[in-house]
Amino acid sequence: MKPIRFLLMSLLLCSLQLAGQTTESKVRELLDLQSYENDKEAGALIVYDYGVSDFFQGESGFYTKFTRKFRVKFFNDSNLDYSEISIPVYFGERKVEEIEDFKAVVYNLKNGVIEQVRTDKNELLKEKHLKNWYNYKVAVAGVKAGSVMDVEYTVVSPFIYQLNDWQFQYTIPVLYSEYLVYMIPFYLYSYIIKGTSQLDELSSELQRDKYPILNLEYQKTRYKFVKKNIPAFYGDEFITSPNDYLISLDFQLAEINHLEGYNEKITTTWPKFTEELIKETSDFGGYIRGSKKLAKETLKENQFVYSTKLDYLEKLVDYVKANYDWNQYSSCLADVKPGEFARTKKGNVTAINLFLVTLLREAGFTAEPVILSTRNNGKIYTKYPFAHYFNYTIAVVNVDGTNYLIDASEKHSYFDQIPQRAINEIGLVVAKGEENWVNLTSNNFSTDLNTFYYKLNNETDSFSCTYNCKEAGYFALNSKNEYKDDPEKFIKDNITPLFDEVYNSNVMVNDTLRFFRYTAAGSVIPTRIDKYISIKPFLNTVYASSPFKMKERAYPVDFIYARKRMFSAQILLPEGATLVKLPENFEMENEFFGLKYNAALRGNAVVVEAEYSLKKPVYAPSLYPGLRNFFDNMIKYFNQSVEFELK
Repeated sequence: MKPIRFLLMSLLLCSLQLAGQTTESKVRELLDLQSYENDKEAGALIVYDYGVSDFFQGESGFYTKFTRKFRVKFFNDSNLDYSEISIPVYFGERKVEEIEDFKAVVYNLKNGVIEQVRTDKNELLKEKHLKNWYNYKVAVAGVKAGSVMDVEYTVVSPFIYQLNDWQFQYTIPVLYSEYLVYMIPFYLYSYIIKGTSQLDELSSELQRDKYPILNLEYQKTRYKFVKKNIPAFYGDEFITSPNDYLISLDFQLAEINHLEGYNEKITTTWPKFTEELIKETSDFGGYIRGSKKLAKETLKENQFVYSTKLDYLEKLVDYVKANYDWNQYSSCLADVKPGEFARTKKGNVTAINLFLVTLLREAGFTAEPVILSTRNNGKIYTKYPFAHYFNYTIAVVNVDGTNYLIDASEKHSYFDQIPQRAINEIGLVVAKGEENWVNLTSNNFSTDLNTFYYKLNNETDSFSCTYNCKEAGYFALNSKNEYKDDPEKFIKDNITPLFDEVYNSNVMVNDTLRFFRYTAAGSVIPTRIDKYISIKPFLNTVYASSPFKMKERAYPVDFIYARKRMFSAQILLPEGATLVKLPENFEMENEFFGLKYNAALRGNAVVVEAEYSLKKPVYAPSLYPGLRNFFDNMIKYFNQSVEFELK
């Protein structure tokens, strides 16, 4: 067998010559390859990934054709999911993208002979993904540990606004990735490179060939983007979306040069963008104007009794939450007309919140829409006015100089508490001729208070324990949603694991919107050796091990919201028992973290009081060592045991 380094270089040169060209010797070399030298843990390797976007003239204008060819070597079973291919296609009211071609070939060695298994276009399964999107999916046949897989497909699109983006990086390493884009002078695109400061090759070249259109001739410009030896992306815990960190290219149409001789700017500035949303977009500004009738009727038909302006705001928000349902679709444009929204009382998040904005304005409030990108959609780059950043809308309302962010699609939140999915750095206020960004994060603490009361049973083999939990902020909202979806699962996941046997539990589902409470009682079996008994005061309501095991971290640690957790335990010692070991006290406090642990013997009871706080929603990578140390201390002290000896 050839040395791995030489073999990989050979494979790289082969991919540069012509992606997709297959010879038996090259395939056999890959089939013999046991691992990737630069990442021994990788379960698979993308040998090459080659994409081309080009324009051609059809019967009703220009179309784009996107072709992708890639080859994957599977070393073991851990990344066989890369054999599950999913191709998204967009459809409008009258036009649709189409998969022109698809083929996959899998190579395996059997008794020294290369066998092939093919998967064709007719095996693709079509399923609805999102509004206006389908996914064509297939599990490529014949893939197993050791296989080599070649995939090639072509998508033809009439939507020139949506030039294909390109992803260089995946959760497995990539040896070579190349994207060619052939631009024509009628459509100019802006692009941004994410996840890296530079590519291995970025070039442009005017092509010699000329193409006729009407009585004109035009030339294409070829743009070439290359990245080599790309490491696998290992998604750490507590990040927003991998899309924020993966090496990729994003395109957006910036300008159209019409054949009639005039120029049309598509993306210019944020103020121009917001102005167009308000004045010219029927599913945004037009939707607000069309909702005025419903808003006026709502105020006329309902007598809202209130004591203050803020109380009035809360009642209006609660009305919308109670009477209109989110259909689980997200977009920065309404997906229904105002009349249909009024009739069905259902729509996407933008339909609900644009109606809320209209209702609040009719009631005399200063309210504006805020468009944003949800956490799973990625961050917004404010230097680039790209419309496709946005997929969500909330409202901002000013009362007596204070801004309140509101999302009426989230039924169980407090009136000015936006859901976690919407907390993604910043949002753009849609006001005519303005560029105004609002901060979506908050340093307000979400809290929970956990109290335990223990008493040793007569048999001295178990404790009776009463547990109470009171949650506020996002702790409460998360629990409300979890309990609403499946009460039995909530109890099974949050209460049952605390006890060896549960006597009873009670969830206060009708508590105020600010809080969520539940109580439980049960038995807990301590650790016992002869006459010695030990028990952890907080059971397993705290971290048992740190989620931060890496010594360094390249990405921010995103907890979404600041938090404080408080604990109080009282362990009643049986008559005649002797305290053997009291947990060690500890305290640390700075502008980023807080940690307190105090245990004391008070009469015939051991009382343990503790709390920890993460004072920031997001921690920069430079703060990671301190965060790691904080968690190590919290786990060390909060998991201490109280030990005593029976008489």
